[in-house]
Amino acid sequence: VTDDVKEDIARILRVIGDDSDAGSIELLYDETGCKVYFDLNLLSTLPLVDGSIGNDTGVWPDEYNPWSELSEAIIGKLAC
Repeated sequence: VTDDVKEDIARILRVIGDDSDAGSIELLYDETGCKVYFDLNLLSTLPLVDGSIGNDTGVWPDEYNPWSELSEAIIGKLAC
């Protein structure tokens, strides 16, 4: 992993603070060579053993659509 990617990921994780101990982030390069980071998976956000999400009503309102938000964010970042 190049130093610039390490620095980018460190900057992204600083926003999260101490809320995660480990996880993953995916990276693609678009056709112009621009980096697109997406799909940040933190162990602190994994479902509970029974498949539920802890305190889900405190995290996401019923009308929340994470897939729509993610796709809009990715599309918005594609023009770097």
